[in-house]
Amino acid sequence: WLNNCIGKKNYRWFFTMMMSALLL
Repeated sequence: WLNNCIGKKNYRWFFTMMMSALLL
């Protein structure tokens, strides 16, 4: 469901969000 919800365009934003969450 991640692919459907996120999509290709939002994948980059999602990845950045994940990295920020991990760093914090």
